[in-house]
Amino acid sequence: MLSSIDQTWDSSSDQPLAIQNDYKPVLASLNFDHHVDGADPYPYESSSLASIVTCCVRDSVAPKYRNIVGPSLQQICLSSLDPSQSPWMYDSNIGRLEQGRPVYDKPTVMMYTEAYFGHFVQKFPYITQEQVSFYVHAFLGDNFKDDSAAVGLINTMLAQGCRLVLSTKTGDYDHATTEAKKYYAAALNARSRLVGVQPSILTIQSLVAMTIHARDLQNLSIAYSLVSSAVQHCLALKLHRIKSLRAAAKDQPESELLQRLFWVVYSLEKPLAMRLGRSSAINDESIDYTPRMLTSHSDKGNYNTFLHYCEWAKMCSQVVSKLYRNASSAAHGEDIEHTTSSLTESLQSWRISTTQSIRSRRDSSCSTDDTSDQVDSLLRYHELTVTILHQGDLCVQSAREVLAQAHNWELDGAHPDWLLLQVPMLACCILLIDIFSSDDVQSRTFRENVSYLSMASAWFARLITRSKQDIPFKQIMSLVAMAQQKCFG
Repeated sequence: MLSSIDQTWDSSSDQPLAIQNDYKPVLASLNFDHHVDGADPYPYESSSLASIVTCCVRDSVAPKYRNIVGPSLQQICLSSLDPSQSPWMYDSNIGRLEQGRPVYDKPTVMMYTEAYFGHFVQKFPYITQEQVSFYVHAFLGDNFKDDSAAVGLINTMLAQGCRLVLSTKTGDYDHATTEAKKYYAAALNARSRLVGVQPSILTIQSLVAMTIHARDLQNLSIAYSLVSSAVQHCLALKLHRIKSLRAAAKDQPESELLQRLFWVVYSLEKPLAMRLGRSSAINDESIDYTPRMLTSHSDKGNYNTFLHYCEWAKMCSQVVSKLYRNASSAAHGEDIEHTTSSLTESLQSWRISTTQSIRSRRDSSCSTDDTSDQVDSLLRYHELTVTILHQGDLCVQSAREVLAQAHNWELDGAHPDWLLLQVPMLACCILLIDIFSSDDVQSRTFRENVSYLSMASAWFARLITRSKQDIPFKQIMSLVAMAQQKCFG
């Protein structure tokens, strides 16, 4: 059997095969009238939500409505559910913009990096406090070489910390984002220093920091490119093999750091590959240890959150490999039914475990982090439910839960996650497809769906105001009006 490196890397290129093949959604040329009864949908479709929803329109919407609602739903998919065309991403040429010099005085740098470590590294433990302190002091002392990977690492931490601190202090998210862009531009300019270099732990850490930031900025294509480079370095250093990893570490703490670093890369790469409909560069069968082998982490509460991220990423990997791989090796018929049932049970267990973990961390009052983790858990659950099942009662039930809770979510000072826009949009699409799947106008279920869709209008109105981006609000409201007319006359 080929190694994971041999399978995913072209020796004539410094990029993984998944990056060389640009993401090409199947949406633009889709014929809504084309459907083959009894055909297995999974092996021929992308795991991206845009592809799933569009194929559900083709396969489930009643012929009477397909060409009426289909184009609007397709437009929603292209503009909102396709992560390569995210409406919240930074300017693509940000690295070339003249935005003024970022602030590098010691108090500011210390404040932003401390905020970053407390908020991000506790959930993605890829670097230690001692390492951050060392790099920060070296940065302030101008002790870095121009080609040091730490330049990108520090500037990314400053960008994230700046957004967090300023948005929390002032409530002015636009100002916080503008100031953070100055650091992010410096980080992007340093990105070239991470290409074609010898694999190193510092380079991986810098790529991880930039991946998390790009993901939070909704630029999933750049995030995937960055994390794929991190995967290349991890595989070259054999961080996926416990014996090689321990041999490279000078002591037990460093061994545990390298294990955490690898699983952070894993937990970032697998969901990004799934959302973009791309192949993962990590062969799960080549990994011979789990993140649960780490027992000495000081903050068990936050580390449990990280473990849940790893477990969810593992499910993303299983979903893609078992349901969306090549048709020649994919399961069919009863095998797919058994696979989807097994994956759904695992997802339900993951959600129960995550919910219990969040509750166990609470004091008498609900903290902001706990609330954020609850929302994150719900959004991830719904995303994967639809990716596994495409449609059906469980998808409808999950969509209703998302829309029923959306109006309670707080945006001020938050770091907007890709899921905060896409999953409510996905939930609307699922309910609309359910409503238009039959000519039945008296269905109580359909009428209940309309009431949940009405709840979504306030959430999307807030998103338009908050993000100042062109999301397909009019298309959604037009389809909701059509659904109301269908169900209530």
